[in-house]
Amino acid sequence: MAQEQNSLKTTPHFTYVIRSPSDYPNGLEDVRREVLGQECWAAVVVNANATSAWRTAVENGDTSYSPNGAVGIYFQSARFYQVVLLYVQQTVRAPLHKSTES
Repeated sequence: MAQEQNSLKTTPHFTYVIRSPSDYPNGLEDVRREVLGQECWAAVVVNANATSAWRTAVENGDTSYSPNGAVGIYFQSARFYQVVLLYVQQTVRAPLHKSTES
């Protein structure tokens, strides 16, 4: 019996899906609607021209370049707020902060 119980246990985990911008013809409004409609826990949006703006800044030595507008994170904090605060925010933000520390 103990062996059966152990085999039924699962470890909670998050997965992610990379979606095409063409899946969101109305842009951020469609992303927000999906999050608010609880179709996903969170969305990370890489804004248009984020990579080219960064490359241009690096190539031209533009010290005034700010990456703050390159990525947007959207989630609904009222949706089971403990899960959002303890897991979703940590899971989404950790890789983004890690890449900026390198």
